[in-house]
Amino acid sequence: SHFMPPSLETVLPFPELISQAARLHPSREAVLILKCPASFGESVDDEVLLTSLTWSQLMVDVKHRMGDLVQGTGQPARRIGETPINVGLLAQSGYDYFVTLAAALMLRWTVSFSSLIGFQVLS
Repeated sequence: SHFMPPSLETVLPFPELISQAARLHPSREAVLILKCPASFGESVDDEVLLTSLTWSQLMVDVKHRMGDLVQGTGQPARRIGETPINVGLLAQSGYDYFVTLAAALMLRWTVSFSSLIGFQVLS
């Protein structure tokens, strides 16, 4: 079927836009995850893996992570008009990073983020 992007006539906040896309297109591909073995210290001869996830599968992970974040921080989901909740996200790039970022944004938290790609700990 032909993809129709959401209408821009009504501007929705990010959580509602993502929820709407997942609700309207649960079986549609939402994410492609590329695992390139050479980037993880494996043999260059190893197979490159490409995994496809639907909106439904992605939202299961995001909602689970939202619960983890609320439980771990004690901070509830913020409602529009409430005082901002500012969080920092320092993690290695990858699917978990993406899910955590999406979960924090779905909770209406303000996120400052940085990736650990190329990050080295000096001792």
